[in-house]
Amino acid sequence: MYKPHTSIWILLLEFMTLFILLWPFYLMNGLGAGDCKLLLMTGIYEQPERMVYILFFSFLLGAVWGLGKHFLQQTGFNSKIHFAPFILFGTLLTIL
Repeated sequence: MYKPHTSIWILLLEFMTLFILLWPFYLMNGLGAGDCKLLLMTGIYEQPERMVYILFFSFLLGAVWGLGKHFLQQTGFNSKIHFAPFILFGTLLTIL
């Protein structure tokens, strides 16, 4: 939920912390630039404690989907997975 009374410096600190956490995933081609931007914007609107759970559930759902896709279709890990639905479901799981 949006934090109306939060200082711009606190928001910038949260943004930079999340950026530093997501940068290695982007460099390893684990996340695309759009996925990183979506997670960064979600981090600005959500509390830091809730963002930890959003990241956890998003990566957990993405990992389960990727492993299921790998074992069921034998396509390997070279096929791309769009991560935005997992961010959505991770956010919804956290809010509920």
